[in-house]
Amino acid sequence: MTDQKGIKGHDTRLAVAALLILFFSFFHLPEATATSNQHSVAANLFTPEALWEIGRVSDPRISPDGNQVLFAVRHFDLEGNVGQSHLYVAGMDGSNKRRISPEDGNDDHGLWRA
Repeated sequence: MTDQKGIKGHDTRLAVAALLILFFSFFHLPEATATSNQHSVAANLFTPEALWEIGRVSDPRISPDGNQVLFAVRHFDLEGNVGQSHLYVAGMDGSNKRRISPEDGNDDHGLWRA
């Protein structure tokens, strides 16, 4: 007999781990070097404008075989006051990232086929 609550908790932990891997491998922020004005460099990296440029990762879906994750990334155009989402697939280790939705689409919820 399988404990459904245990499986759901396991899936949640996998999804959170996948999101963390994707965030740190998909979006690279420049690294500050050790200088006398390092505080100033760090302050310039995390401006509100820079944070708006980072895509928002959401809706992770682990593949049935557990080897890939399907997820949405939403980017915003501040001047146009619009956001656009695309679907991506990547390995659980963040490798082989690729967009699978069309450029002119606005896709934010993908599902795996059985």
